[in-house]
Amino acid sequence: MSLTQFIPTGTQLVKELKNALAQFDPNYAEEHLAYEQAKAQLSSSALAEALERQFAAQLLYVAWQGVCWNLDCCQNPVNKLRLKSDYEELHGEYHFPSLPQVHAAEKAIHSAVPHFTQEQQESSQRLADYYAYLETVGFKLAHLWGFLWGNAFFPEVVPGYTPDTALTARYVQMASMDIGFPIRVLT
Repeated sequence: MSLTQFIPTGTQLVKELKNALAQFDPNYAEEHLAYEQAKAQLSSSALAEALERQFAAQLLYVAWQGVCWNLDCCQNPVNKLRLKSDYEELHGEYHFPSLPQVHAAEKAIHSAVPHFTQEQQESSQRLADYYAYLETVGFKLAHLWGFLWGNAFFPEVVPGYTPDTALTARYVQMASMDIGFPIRVLT
């Protein structure tokens, strides 16, 4: 993925995340297999599709927060201190319920589950567990990817913008340590 040529959608971010996890996380294959098995036990793909849409919308929002934070750091350097804050705060996860795509997906999720048998409810929980697994690494990577995209994009459109290479290096190192695998920075 070339960051200078990549303007993401939520679906593209989910695909990139799954590719990264398949390459670097030894647990991904097992998690994905459990997801596929649970999905096959449901009578309809509606729940899985709604969970995917919800996650894609959240991932895109978190990436956007990374882009915004990059510019915030340039315009007001005290914002660099947010690197020390909680990830949920940095990512703006408290805004998820108000996002239109997330809200629409949640309605679809909540309307599907009550009609499930006990076995299907257990399968639906395994689907939710898979997305919780994806969120653990996915939000961190998406935010970082947004931040890195800002490094490539803002010099083209913001007068006087220069990427903060020291902050970028600290952020990449911190995120890499927190997710447990190396992050390649592509420019």
